[in-house]
Amino acid sequence: MAFQNDWPVTKDGHAYDGLQLLTMVRGGQSPFDGVRDVNVLVEEVERSLNTEVVDIPMIYKGSNNYVCYWT
Repeated sequence: MAFQNDWPVTKDGHAYDGLQLLTMVRGGQSPFDGVRDVNVLVEEVERSLNTEVVDIPMIYKGSNNYVCYWT
């Protein structure tokens, strides 16, 4: 049996469009609340790469995964 993650919805119940994830997360509006802590992921990337994530402009859903484009 295959497992597939559901595409998240926004706080107001609309399907998430994949745009401006970091802005939403930092504003307390993460569509992944209760499923994934995006802040923890961002902090780990920043710490591991000794850098600062300034935007996640778009994410896509694929076969059982998400693709994030970082800037």
